[in-house]
Amino acid sequence: SPMYYCFYETVLEGLGKSLHPMEIRHYSPPGDGLVWDDTIVRLVGHIFAPPPSKILMDVMSLTPYPGNPASENYE
Repeated sequence: SPMYYCFYETVLEGLGKSLHPMEIRHYSPPGDGLVWDDTIVRLVGHIFAPPPSKILMDVMSLTPYPGNPASENYE
C-alpha cells in the first residue's frame, strides 16, 4: 500500500531565543487532516541537523495544541 507524508516548513526556537529553519516530515494516512498554519504542536521524532543547513525531523508522533491559532489568546 502507498505511504503518504505531509511536509511542513517551520522554525525551531533554541537556547537564547535563536531560530533555526526546520523541515518536518510526518506520516499521514489518507483522510487525515493537515495541521493549520501557526498551530503549536508537540512533536516526537528523529532529528538530523547537518550544519549549516536546515534541521530535518522525521516525526513519529504529532499532537496539535487545542484551540484556534488565529486567536490572540492562543499560545
